[in-house]
Parts: sequence; structure tokens; C-alpha cells
Amino acid sequence: MVFLNSTAVDVYFRSFSGHTQVNATDLKLLKYPSREVLLALGKWAKEQEAITGALTQEQIDARVATLRA
Repeated sequence: MVFLNSTAVDVYFRSFSGHTQVNATDLKLLKYPSREVLLALGKWAKEQEAITGALTQEQIDARVATLRA
């Protein structure tokens, strides 16, 4: 969920789609980081939410910018 809510994914999605509605085929076309990276991102998100109560767009974007597949 955190990866899909990043600005980078939004910009990428809009580059090949003319709409903001997302369907299953659109999700299948996206390039995702490895499973391990996504799990680590989820763990980080849970930790941050426990500390701050909610993630900001800036936090999400900063963290996703550091990811490597």
C-alpha cells in the first residue's frame, strides 16, 4: 500500500495511463520492487505509524526514493 501511494508510482502510472482509475491490469503492468523490499517497506510503515500515528506523503516519498529492487 505504501509503495502504491508514493508520488513516484503516481507519476509513473499517469505516464502510461490517461486516467486516475486503477484496475487489475494496470496494477499488473507496474514494475514492483522485490518481495523483500516491499516487506521491509511495510515494516517501516508500521513502525512509523506506531510512532507518529500516520504517515505523511513526504515520509512515503522519501522512503520510496531510497528503495532498490
